[in-house]
Amino acid sequence: MNSERLKDFRQAAYELLVLAKDATFELMDAVMTTRNAACLAEFSRASAIQSSMVKRL
Repeated sequence: MNSERLKDFRQAAYELLVLAKDATFELMDAVMTTRNAACLAEFSRASAIQSSMVKRL
């Protein structure tokens, strides 16, 4: 998948989300990039979520 197609997909997915768009999208990134998570709380330690938290501070 080329980068432009991926960018278009991500934008379309983002537009479909209604509430908490940023948080939901960050969770989706964490789910797709984390190999082994035993529970939902472990996704909060994913690099995708942590880096976005740093940007907000």
